[in-house]
Amino acid sequence: PCNSYLRKLLLPLSKVFHSELTAKISALKMASMFDSSSDDSASTHLSAMLTEILWFAAGLVIVRLVLPRLTKQSPGKKRLHVSKPEEGKKRTASQAMCVDAAARRYKAVVEAWHRDKDAGPMSVECLQAVTQALVAEEPGSALEELLTHLTRFQKHLARLSVLHAIMEALLQTNQPGLAAELAEAVSQLVPCSSKDSKTRELWLLASAAEGRWDAVQTALQESKEAKCEGAAASAVRGFLKGNHTGLALNQMLELKRQDMKVPTKALTTLLRDVAEHKAELDIPKVLAALEDVPLPLEAITVALVDCLAREDSKTAAQLERRLRELPMSYTAMEPLLKLAAKADEEHALELFQEMKDNSFYLSEGLCGFLLSRAGEAQNLKLVEEVQKYLKSKGMRSLAIYKTLMKVYATSNLLEQACDLYEELQADGLKPDRVMYGCLVKFAVKCGRNDLCNKLFEEIEGGDVQNYMWLIRAAGQAGDMPRTLLLFEKLKSINSDGVDAAIYNNVLDACLSNGAVAEAEQLVQEMRQKRLMTLVTYNTLMKGLCGKQQLDQARALIPEMRSCGLEPDCASFNCLISAAVAENNFTVAWDIFDEMEALGLKPDHYTLSILMKTARKSKCSNDVQRAMALLDRSHISVCSDEVLLNTVVDACIHRKDYSRLKHVLVSFYNSELKPSVQSYGLLIKAWSCLKKPQKCKDLWKEMTVTRGLKPNDVTMSCMLDALVCDGKVEEAAELLKDWQQSVQPNTIVYSTLIKGFASKGDSKRALEIYHQVKEHGLKM
Repeated sequence: PCNSYLRKLLLPLSKVFHSELTAKISALKMASMFDSSSDDSASTHLSAMLTEILWFAAGLVIVRLVLPRLTKQSPGKKRLHVSKPEEGKKRTASQAMCVDAAARRYKAVVEAWHRDKDAGPMSVECLQAVTQALVAEEPGSALEELLTHLTRFQKHLARLSVLHAIMEALLQTNQPGLAAELAEAVSQLVPCSSKDSKTRELWLLASAAEGRWDAVQTALQESKEAKCEGAAASAVRGFLKGNHTGLALNQMLELKRQDMKVPTKALTTLLRDVAEHKAELDIPKVLAALEDVPLPLEAITVALVDCLAREDSKTAAQLERRLRELPMSYTAMEPLLKLAAKADEEHALELFQEMKDNSFYLSEGLCGFLLSRAGEAQNLKLVEEVQKYLKSKGMRSLAIYKTLMKVYATSNLLEQACDLYEELQADGLKPDRVMYGCLVKFAVKCGRNDLCNKLFEEIEGGDVQNYMWLIRAAGQAGDMPRTLLLFEKLKSINSDGVDAAIYNNVLDACLSNGAVAEAEQLVQEMRQKRLMTLVTYNTLMKGLCGKQQLDQARALIPEMRSCGLEPDCASFNCLISAAVAENNFTVAWDIFDEMEALGLKPDHYTLSILMKTARKSKCSNDVQRAMALLDRSHISVCSDEVLLNTVVDACIHRKDYSRLKHVLVSFYNSELKPSVQSYGLLIKAWSCLKKPQKCKDLWKEMTVTRGLKPNDVTMSCMLDALVCDGKVEEAAELLKDWQQSVQPNTIVYSTLIKGFASKGDSKRALEIYHQVKEHGLKM
């Protein structure tokens, strides 16, 4: 092989020499032909040529004679000769084992191992693959198999690099403790392993993964590496690897006690494991323990994401203080903003502005998420700010408009939801059928009949749901011809789609507008088609109660039961409400007793209706029975806004201030977001309890925090609270501030006149009186 290699090397050199020799001979010939005086030059060239020939010959002798003698084997040494086919076969087998291990075909790896393990020492990569396979397939004998192979081929494998590779492979398996056992077992094969720092760190990592706290601490104490951050850090990583988060936290605190640096990556892993519920700890407890340990940005981000998932604003505030000590990061600010969007609107507005000032790109997805969370809490100021940002960036897609519509609908701001239609068209977008249906529904609810008709024309009628809402809109507008026309049109284009719900809708429109003949015809048609439902009977009851025909309405109860239909709470609520409206409280309680006799429990609508008896009845028994029913119902007063209003109004009227205070405390502990009307009643309640600051707080919450516009009733309640507190001038200033946006009524001016008159300020009282005259109001 050596001679073959040298021939390949010298062949091109000989060709170069031959070409140079030829060139020099040609130069001699040319010189002798053209210049007779060039003898000296020719002899010079000839001398140089002979010198090169001699050097080439010397080199050839060395290659041919000297080198072969030097490469001959010594008589006492036997050279291990492996043929090329055998060597390639062995290399191919090793590669196949590595490939099978990577594909988790461990059974094939183990079979190859038992076949080839005695043939010779395996490569480091192959040993790592075999280690994983043995632990997976033969865990009981894995360590023994590896030790036997290392011992047999000790000369080739008794090296630290091989030991480290196998230990690292064992640490990747589900039995990391085997790595520690291996390190202890090979101490005789690799004597220097006990003093090697990396081996020590791998042993600590493996022992910690097994949760061997005492063994780890003893090793750190006995070894000179007790003050070595690398060894202690390996222990921390080991505890985390074995999901021993409590031990990992204790080891971190031990590092801190010894003034060592806690691994930043380990801190992040610890908080991530806790956030993913892999430990018995929780984020607040861990943060409290690590109060004096600086947290990296990634760890803070992990904890903030967990706070968002748990709606934990308190812990998030603590993390934000730590975050402010680091450079601002979008990844950390994002979960903080998302959390504040629902929990703290003012702080969310500050964070939102801060992110804009730092030129962070707020994506459409993030803004949509903020709108959704702000809508859940009815944080409308944040909603408007996010919407302005999206509009300025041209990012108001159809999905954003849908989210905004949902936000306004949740906040009962149906006018604003309808106004989105024109903005959507201005942006060149077109609603889909679902959005069209929502718009029709909102337009019906807020009386926007013009928009209903426009939408109906655009979608050419649409589906059955759209027809139903349009029929309801026509009925509310008192347009019976249009109601019946829409009904007939729907039957002509989709007769199968006309179900009981559509009939009930048309029946309700007929009864509400006095179309008795049409209603009777509908009922007859429904009986023939067997479409009479519980809703149908409830609708008939509602129509009869609206005409003060309570007895006929009550007669429907036995009729529906004879048809196999059982009345529900809505059935009795309609009858009770009609009796209370007629001030017939005895009948109202009789109907309620009948309801309970059928096993029906009162709902919050029932309580709201009966609480009116406490407000209207002059009989103390009615009042006591209503209050007793409220107490034993176990229904939260704050579960429904209407119920809250009726209870508060009844308490104010009956001057039951102890119960009123209890109700108001319950309101502050609830998540109910009151409407403008409810704010007025709550302000009036606190005024009755002589708590003017509470009245001011509610006014600020309504107008500033939530951005709601007060109406004349709420304004009169707030002015009355200020006047009763002797703050008449402040009340007058408040009216002046809101006079342009809130049209004052007679009660508003009367309240101020009463206030100035009680202070003896007739001049100001007359000024207010002249304002009443200027506005054309009658006292």
